[in-house]
Amino acid sequence: MQLCYVHESENHGHYSLAALGVAAAVWPDLSARFGRWRTGLRARYGIPLSREPRARDLLAGGRGPGRFVNPARRLTPEQGTMAFLDGLRVIEDAARDLGGIEVASVCLSRRNAKDHRRTTLNILLEQLHAAATLDQCHRYLLFDEKRRGLATGACDEFAAPDPVPHRHAVTDDGAETIVDCAYPLIGNPYFRKYGEDGLLLAANLVAHVRLLREEEPDPEKLSLGIHRSFDILDHAVGGRARAPRSGKAA
Repeated sequence: MQLCYVHESENHGHYSLAALGVAAAVWPDLSARFGRWRTGLRARYGIPLSREPRARDLLAGGRGPGRFVNPARRLTPEQGTMAFLDGLRVIEDAARDLGGIEVASVCLSRRNAKDHRRTTLNILLEQLHAAATLDQCHRYLLFDEKRRGLATGACDEFAAPDPVPHRHAVTDDGAETIVDCAYPLIGNPYFRKYGEDGLLLAANLVAHVRLLREEEPDPEKLSLGIHRSFDILDHAVGGRARAPRSGKAA
């Protein structure tokens, strides 16, 4: 079984959606690692745990509508970039060390795609369903509750129950019984408030770094390496996830 955290990022030109897939066996470890990264943001930069920043907030130094620090402790561009890149490295290091972690993402032009949010989500779901079919590993999707309407409608096609049995057995008295059934490879979506589960923030970092890959690099930030940040996720995006070291994903 794999838990897929789905989150978004967008700007005037593009809309990005990413799924951070985590095998159930390694979820506690990744969650703990990411929690330590988040606690570090409070210790180093004064970002309270009650205010869960998005990637864009980090890179903006806490300014604008996502302001999360005292004006006297706003992040410098270098600090915001380092926090963002360190979060991505937590995901990549866990993918390399633990296995069972993978990233899928889609980024579309807002100008060229009609109903860009729904179109992007449909493409992402098709990717996840194809991967689930290939490795026969069920995906359970977790979304920000603000996208409940969008996600519920889009997931219906993939979450329809399939009652057809695919394996039978015969009991001692000769009666035939169903051993197990073909369940949907993508279950009905679940929803979390942003900030209740830190791995939604991790998915937001992935969505934003995918967005940055499609944009022209900001000349003022070239020296910070932001335009190369997607390359950090080498193991996480390099094909299907390696099975967790504790065993094959369910």
